[in-house]
Amino acid sequence: MTVLKLGFPILFSLMVSFVCLLPSFTLIKPMDYNMSMDWDLILTLDYITFFFVLVVLSVSYSVFSYSWGYLHNDQWWNKFIMVLFVFVVSMLLLSISGSVFFSMFGWDGLGLSSVALIYFYRGWVSFHSGLVTFYCNRFGDLFLILSIILVSASDLLFFEYSMFLVVGALTKTAQFPFHVWLPMAMAAPTPVSSLVHSSTLVTAGIYILMRYYHSISPLSLEFMFWVSFMTMIYSGLKSLLELDLKKVIAYSTLVHLSMMITFYSVGDFYPSLVHLACHAFMKSTLFMMAGVMIHNNWGYQDSRIMSSSTITYPMVVFVCMASCSSMVGLPFLSGFYSKELMLSESLQDSSLTIPFITGIMGLFFTSAYSTRILLSISISNPYKLVLIDWASSKLMLNPITLNFIGLVVLGSILVHFDNNSNLSEAIYLMMNQKILMLHVFVFGMITGYLISKYPQSTEYNKINYNNKNITEYFPMFELSWSTVVISSNSISWINTLKMFWINSSELSKLSSFKIFMLILTIFTVYSVLF
Repeated sequence: MTVLKLGFPILFSLMVSFVCLLPSFTLIKPMDYNMSMDWDLILTLDYITFFFVLVVLSVSYSVFSYSWGYLHNDQWWNKFIMVLFVFVVSMLLLSISGSVFFSMFGWDGLGLSSVALIYFYRGWVSFHSGLVTFYCNRFGDLFLILSIILVSASDLLFFEYSMFLVVGALTKTAQFPFHVWLPMAMAAPTPVSSLVHSSTLVTAGIYILMRYYHSISPLSLEFMFWVSFMTMIYSGLKSLLELDLKKVIAYSTLVHLSMMITFYSVGDFYPSLVHLACHAFMKSTLFMMAGVMIHNNWGYQDSRIMSSSTITYPMVVFVCMASCSSMVGLPFLSGFYSKELMLSESLQDSSLTIPFITGIMGLFFTSAYSTRILLSISISNPYKLVLIDWASSKLMLNPITLNFIGLVVLGSILVHFDNNSNLSEAIYLMMNQKILMLHVFVFGMITGYLISKYPQSTEYNKINYNNKNITEYFPMFELSWSTVVISSNSISWINTLKMFWINSSELSKLSSFKIFMLILTIFTVYSVLF
């Protein structure tokens, strides 16, 4: 409790200080930022730093308050809050440090503290999740260190340095094939997921990419584009398949991260930066609301057993609906401005580009899994349990106010912050494009509704279930299983492993191919009717 009392004033004072210093910030592009091994302690104050510090301090303040209502009765509460505070300090050090040497302290502190937070419950699943997260992050750290060595050794190795930098950043951002660690990290407490795995740790890689934007070669940008595109397709399908509420939100985070990297790799990164800040408030709020429902459902996070919160906790349903609406991009929430800016920037050169198609696909997946989430928390059935804990719920709902304000008004403020963007043309799409987005939105809602009504197993799991899923450890396995054209020997071998490894209580009975065929059928019928 002492750490909590000291942490709140510090975080709040730092946040107020940065807001007061906003007029004095020099709005410089990262073209003046060089990656070199500088041993001096240099502080960087530009608009990229301001974005990240604003997000980290605002979300951290809400999460620290939220953690008190969620875990204050836990025996390891003091250790938890100290490790969480170390994580916040590491993220701030990475954001404001102008030298690569001191940035590595913040980068490494993020990885170590996040692993410690994942292992908080000390279960078998927590151990495996922390171990996989540790190895994935260490792999990315190796490539980042190699990129620093190459740029310090010679200027002739620009392509190799650029590729190593991109791979190191993509591992921290959980892009394919390193996306496996983010869903597994949901074994951590919900406050950790709200801060670490939705708005800070996974955005550290994007921060590195934006900071060294001028140091990335065109071939590396093209490689980054296709990797993020593959990640968005995979995570979008998984968000429709997953039954664990926190993992659904985790895969939705991957969808939005992939969209940011896709638009970053094809042009100006400022729209991605705006969406990153808005997405942090949306997703942290959604994770907090998921934590309230998990807390009041006896620790169960299976979406099939979630109790209806429409009557018992109408505020939870309202905030979740606002957060999902902002993620979809409904007017005039924060997500509307950031997504509108990204899509319009992608159409500056041609009427229909691959990035615009990527944005449309992201809108479809977001609409579909948002419908699933809202249906799972608002529609009751006889198998659902309920626990009324008004005291703890009030402590967890009060800190949501700051995040709720952010997901409502932040986008309209930040979208006009960059003087170099032609916002008078970029903020508006043509009418036929808006109608297309409306049709995709309705199509996604129909798909999410039909998937949520599909008969599923009634075996439920608690928060610390001990199951082993081969698709979480070897992501290429599920892609092979979902492929249509495979040999007969491969079918028998894959089915044997599938029956042995996959726990039916975690994955639904729908395969990726069935989901694809369902989407194709709905799209065909929808096209004929409309």
